[in-house]
Amino acid sequence: MSTSNIPVIAIDGPTASGKGTVAHRVADKLGFHYLDSGALYRLTALMALRRGTDLRDEHALAKLAEHLPCHFAGGEILLAQENVTEQIRAEEVGNTASKIAVCQRCAMRWWACSWVFARRRAWWPTGATWAR
Repeated sequence: MSTSNIPVIAIDGPTASGKGTVAHRVADKLGFHYLDSGALYRLTALMALRRGTDLRDEHALAKLAEHLPCHFAGGEILLAQENVTEQIRAEEVGNTASKIAVCQRCAMRWWACSWVFARRRAWWPTGATWAR
């Protein structure tokens, strides 16, 4: 199946507005894969914080985004086999994710990553604006 035939539904809205909860429930009902795309931003932010990456260095941030060793399984978010589901929800990580969200190079990497999920079957991303 080509990606042009895969249905994609997106939801966007302000932080902590419940879009993830709604998206997850709708995805379950429709049998879609659920991708918390906001987690990609937060995972990149967590890695940047841990490595002391300069948040103004778009090239370095893009490299982190491109090589995220992440896995989503059973409601858990893993970063290099470490469960960081709760850690990425920390205020410092969220604030950092907001700062790097404007990085166009990162956005291209996150977009490419999200299409890996899309190739599998229908999916429902949240946390960012997606069009399909």
